[in-house]
Amino acid sequence: MNGQLLNDHYVYGLYDSKNKLRYVGHGRGNRYKDKSKRDRSFEFLEILKTGSIKILHSNLSKLQAIEIENSYINNESDLINKAGSRQHSVLEYSYISDYLELSQDSPTNLIWKINKAPVLKGQTAGSVSGEYASVILNYKHILVHRIVWVLYNKKDLNQQFVINHIDGNKLNNSPENLEKVSTWENNRKITNRRSTNTGIRGVYIISNGTKVKSSIRYFGQIFEKIFSIKKYGLDVALDMAQKWHSDKILELGLSEYFK
Repeated sequence: MNGQLLNDHYVYGLYDSKNKLRYVGHGRGNRYKDKSKRDRSFEFLEILKTGSIKILHSNLSKLQAIEIENSYINNESDLINKAGSRQHSVLEYSYISDYLELSQDSPTNLIWKINKAPVLKGQTAGSVSGEYASVILNYKHILVHRIVWVLYNKKDLNQQFVINHIDGNKLNNSPENLEKVSTWENNRKITNRRSTNTGIRGVYIISNGTKVKSSIRYFGQIFEKIFSIKKYGLDVALDMAQKWHSDKILELGLSEYFK
């Protein structure tokens, strides 16, 4: 069975020498012990020298662990990973520009501005992980295309917005190929990877044409809502289903997973 479907995840916390919670993450197995995953987490490692790591919640699915992690990140003011949360709450230009800058000569369009081992100033920042390129910045993976947009436009980026690749190539992170759109607008641009009978991602007409279903599947978790065509009419039901889909993705903090 796929490990993603098991309740084998947990949420852990890093406490400083005064027993104050400073970082919250999630994982499984020995993830919380693995420093190699955070080889650029300078502040994390400094706190760990005199602090300790504790398991906060266990026996969770991956989605449950992410939701709990995000709850801590959104509610605990002193966490050092608050700026780079999974929900992309706000990606701040002032924060990103201290570490990274744009470069047309870099395959990711990014280079490091800092010179502190193992990072070298001028070195290509980021690498391809899955469908996208990402950067490990202070122990958090941040998607390269979001960083490029922030640096190019010199603006902060809120979680309500997705950075869309105009040409459809998710590795083409040149500034001219990136546009900021809402999750709602992004859903209108992209059809579901699984084919639908409406042409709208995650939205299906079911029950012999009498209902519209909006569906999100994520690591074995299923979220669905049904809208009656008889009650609302087809156009309104489709709009309601699409809006529910967009809002639910935002609520779960999964905007970039469903990009």
